Amino acid sequence: MKSIITAIIITAATVTASLAQDAQDPCQSAGDLAQVIMERRQDGTPMSTLMNLIQGNEIARLMIVEAYKVPRMAMPANQRREVEDFRNMMEMVCYNAG
Repeated sequence: MKSIITAIIITAATVTASLAQDAQDPCQSAGDLAQVIMERRQDGTPMSTLMNLIQGNEIARLMIVEAYKVPRMAMPANQRREVEDFRNMMEMVCYNAG
């Protein structure tokens, strides 16, 4: 996990800007992306489905890999907590890189 987070830190400044060119806060955009990825993970979407949608976006690929290391939760409240935690972790990494 540390190597993935290190890679995210290294690429966060340049890649997150491309996530939403008009966004005032690229780390918020990274958080939005992380949230969607974890929501799909908790819904049971196959990893390959997400990988086929990202079109070479390296930060999205790294987030998907990290999200699929987290177990799926059965209870909706636990799923929401995993989504929130994942989003916050990815935003924290981005802000720390800034």
